Amino acid sequence: MILSKKWFYLFLSSFLFINLLVVFLKPISTDPSVYWFYAHHLRWIYQDAPPLIGVVTWLGISVFGSHSATINFLGLLSILISARFLYLLAKLMFDENMARLVTLIWLITPATSYMELELQ
Repeated sequence: MILSKKWFYLFLSSFLFINLLVVFLKPISTDPSVYWFYAHHLRWIYQDAPPLIGVVTWLGISVFGSHSATINFLGLLSILISARFLYLLAKLMFDENMARLVTLIWLITPATSYMELELQ
């Protein structure tokens, strides 16, 4: 057994708790503020982003309100959805232990784990 379920869920819980704190305490940074602008000015094409970013941000703002926590939460939500798909894919290709390990490694890489902790 590479990684037990208990430790895996403990890590996921702590990852979620820390990132939820960051979501509600961190002010909006540069990129998310641009996405907020895209949500208020929907277009078919943007200079540096696909139109789906504006649509998803608009949906999030429509459901949760136009707050900095909403924009930051959408980033965390995309990380969690990606982690779930990665887990299911690794479980399909290998087994459940390897799926937990792959998901854990992906979540602790700086590209994903510090995305919400970026400095301004």
